[in-house]
Amino acid sequence: MCVPCACARSLQVGELAKSEQTPASDNSVQLEKLISTNREQTTKIADLTRAAAQREALVGQLQAQLAQARLQAQTAQQTAQQQAQFEKEQMFAAHSQQLQAVRTDPP
Repeated sequence: MCVPCACARSLQVGELAKSEQTPASDNSVQLEKLISTNREQTTKIADLTRAAAQREALVGQLQAQLAQARLQAQTAQQTAQQQAQFEKEQMFAAHSQQLQAVRTDPP
């Protein structure tokens, strides 16, 4: 048979033990959650750092391609100007020869 005082005391001791364990358990759970969150954030930071490095490398490649394209455009422009000058000089020489021929050989 259960003695009311003994059951009440047993219940009080159990409640007290439970209340003393709860804050420690809560702290432990909170600590585990913090550790887990920390790991997740560390992983995300590493992923973001890797993605940023890849973007930086891509930007570098694009800048190199742009510089190369500019150089090619400048070279093409210089070549076109040289070709135009050469053709102009040829036309001038041909015209001069025609004028000379007309002057020396009148009709």
